[in-house]
Amino acid sequence: ELLLAAGAGATMVIAPPTVFGGDELTQLLHRNHVTHAVITPAALATMDPTHLHTLHTVLSAGEACTPDLLTRWATTPDAPHPRRLFNGYGPTETTVMSNCSGPLPPSGPITIGGPIRGTHTYVLDDRLRPVPTGVTAELYVAGIQLARGYHNRPALTAHHFVANPYGPPGERMYRTGDLTRWHPDGNLEFLGRRDHQIKLRGHR
Repeated sequence: ELLLAAGAGATMVIAPPTVFGGDELTQLLHRNHVTHAVITPAALATMDPTHLHTLHTVLSAGEACTPDLLTRWATTPDAPHPRRLFNGYGPTETTVMSNCSGPLPPSGPITIGGPIRGTHTYVLDDRLRPVPTGVTAELYVAGIQLARGYHNRPALTAHHFVANPYGPPGERMYRTGDLTRWHPDGNLEFLGRRDHQIKLRGHR
C-alpha cells in the first residue's frame, strides 16, 4: 500500500480503524476519489462497486478471492467504467506478499499469479520434488524477504522453514501449508489448505 502511493507521488487515504467495509468504506473511497485500493475479500464482499467510478484498480489480498467477488468487481476493458481486479497472495512469513496475479477477467479463472520480484515459489510433493503443471501440491516460498523463523520457537521454525534444495547454500524456504497448482500460462491457482487453518479478515 505504501509503494502504491509513494512510488507514484500520490495521496494515500487510510481508512480509520473503525471503518471495516460496507457503506462507510464505500463512501470514504467515493469522497476521496480513490483510484487504487488494497482491500480484503471480506471487506469487498460488503461493498457495492456500482458508484465507485474513480476506483479503477483493486488489489484483493489477505484471504481467498471468490468467484462472486470476481464477477462483481472485475470488468472488461471496454466497460463504461473499467476496473481491474488483481489477486494478491502471501503469508505473514514473507512480509507479506509473495505472489500477485495480473488483471483477472470477470469470468475467471481466479489465480494468484506468479512470484513477485525477489521471491521464488515452488510447488513440491512430500519429498520436495517439483510436480508437473496441473498437479496439486504444497506451495513453498523463498526469497530475500522471507522471515528467519519464529522467535523462541525452534521446533516450529524447523518444521516450517526448511532447507531450499533449489537455492544457494544455506537458503531456506517456507512451507506455506497451502495447496496450489501451476497453470500452463505460469500462473498459480490457490486450492485450499493441507490443514484446518482458517483466515478471518486476513488473520489466522
